[in-house]
Amino acid sequence: MKLSLTLTRFSLIFLVSIALVFVFSYPTFATDTSWIKEAYDKLPSKEQIEQHKRDVLKDPDNPNLHYIMGIIYSRLEEYEKKKNEYSNL
Repeated sequence: MKLSLTLTRFSLIFLVSIALVFVFSYPTFATDTSWIKEAYDKLPSKEQIEQHKRDVLKDPDNPNLHYIMGIIYSRLEEYEKKKNEYSNL
């Protein structure tokens, strides 16, 4: 009984600590979204595209790789290739 009560107190303290960390750090993460636009605006290099194509060939059943390849083709305005990649999802 005493051990159970100690674990309950520990769990409560742990959860409150996590909540406080999240509450005080959340505004920093929520307001700084400039990196998203910067990453999207930058076109992938030819080496990155070729590496990603090799990754898709290595693991053709991975839908995440096809999704990312579709995004790459969209950024390169190769819409037919994008459509083919999304059909593999």
